[in-house]
Amino acid sequence: MKKIIKTTAILLALILCTCCSQTAAPAATEKPTEKASSEKASEKQPEPDSDISTDSDPADISSVITDDTEVQKNDTVTIYDEMNKKLGEIHLKGVATVTEAGIFYPALPEKGDPSITEYHLYDPDTGKDRVIGEMKDVAYEATYARCEMDGCIYLLVMTGNIMDNDPDPLVLVKADLTNQTLTPYPIDNGMSPYAVMTPAKDKIVMAWHDQQEILTDRVLEFDPAAETMKEIMTYTLDQQEIGESIRGLCSDGEKLYQLRILFEKAGKKLLLDTFDLSYQKLSETDITSIVNEAASELQGGEDASIELQMPVSHFLVREGCFYYENFSMTRCIANIETGKLLLAANDLFNASIGSGRTFFYTIIKNGSDDENAPDVIYDLNWDELRAQEFTAFDPAYYLVNGSSAPDGTRLLVMEKREGTERYTILYYLKLHPEDAV
Repeated sequence: MKKIIKTTAILLALILCTCCSQTAAPAATEKPTEKASSEKASEKQPEPDSDISTDSDPADISSVITDDTEVQKNDTVTIYDEMNKKLGEIHLKGVATVTEAGIFYPALPEKGDPSITEYHLYDPDTGKDRVIGEMKDVAYEATYARCEMDGCIYLLVMTGNIMDNDPDPLVLVKADLTNQTLTPYPIDNGMSPYAVMTPAKDKIVMAWHDQQEILTDRVLEFDPAAETMKEIMTYTLDQQEIGESIRGLCSDGEKLYQLRILFEKAGKKLLLDTFDLSYQKLSETDITSIVNEAASELQGGEDASIELQMPVSHFLVREGCFYYENFSMTRCIANIETGKLLLAANDLFNASIGSGRTFFYTIIKNGSDDENAPDVIYDLNWDELRAQEFTAFDPAYYLVNGSSAPDGTRLLVMEKREGTERYTILYYLKLHPEDAV
């Protein structure tokens, strides 16, 4: 049983790595000629500022040889602002997200132990790059759960080898951006790579699947001030698939919201639970029919109930609405009270990560064959989605990921492909102070 669970977890981890990857290729050397814009893509756009060269020397970046002899190395990624001015470069290996202090990202060390992962903070305003700390033997990070609170970034990391059948440690990591420290807080061994996390006022609340004979979901509270953890909720699912399992957590600073799937002999239910911040349950809302409606609409009216039990990559409650995004194909936004479905979208639609005000966006130009087509960014204003087009200086770039900081700053990750080569750029946008949380 445990071997089957671990194998399933491995497959999920591979899916997550694929969905969340922002690994960059070397920056293109061609001179950009168009303006990043929230206007129509067809409008005339000036050339970007060229104060900073995109040229880089590959010899300056250390390579790592893995067990299968695949060469791994940092990727040189150029950062732009909203006017296409080049703000600088970072040497990235993994997922970069925006914080109030700059861009937080992992990298391989330029020299030394190749099993080390360094965590950096780059300030685009000053060009200063600092190493916050390092970890050894990082196998996987649940990057979709990365969050920021009180000047610190919190990560859920697995160390060891997630590809074998041995238990692997799950670790909560606190990156203090002010004091430049990286502190690990071991949680337990034998965890699934699938885990969720949210800031909740002055605490961090997280949940994961404990790999036991009876599958157990544990919900923990971490108190950063006291550096203590305590279990606040537990859910189990037996071998007959009767029980409950967690699919998501989020908080608005006043309440904690939980996405829970209930397995019964009669079928499955997807429930949205509301708690106060003392973890007293206030309400329970059945959203099964809403998500089923969205999934069925995407699958042409076919039975889509299997979508209900899929792992969830993003869950959000805001302004009377909820957003649901799973690792299969279903994304939807709906009014909780009325059940009105505002959006049913496929897996070319995503929500930003980070602890800022969530925005939504199409990825890979929503599958358009038109290289010049814009991507679209959406903001949720109560039960209305407001759309805005976005195009990079080179319209061949398409949006693949986004994050937001509590002060409203956004980071867009864009890529393009030329043959077998992939090129990545970042847009660091300080255009949304009204979106501060």
